Amino acid sequence: MKNLYELLQVPKNATDYEIYRAFFNAVRNFENISDNEQKEYINAFIILSDLELRKNYDVMIGFLFLINLHGIFILILKMVLIFLIFMAIWVAMKNLLNLLKK
Repeated sequence: MKNLYELLQVPKNATDYEIYRAFFNAVRNFENISDNEQKEYINAFIILSDLELRKNYDVMIGFLFLINLHGIFILILKMVLIFLIFMAIWVAMKNLLNLLKK
């Protein structure tokens, strides 16, 4: 899902007028873009221009950001576990080689 603010190229604290202006600047180029892209712009305008929908969208974006942070944390945790397993195997192999040399 595309970020609606980035799609319309407006800041998150944009006023209704800025959203309106950004949407109608995009409308001028509608003949040059596909139907799906036109629908994305229309949906972005509908959501961001309605105060209640915009609040819900901002909450959803914040939640998705937290999910992404959680995913990054899990990835780092997995990498650390793989490193620890590798180190345990390396120490075990080193000890085994030392035993074989004796």
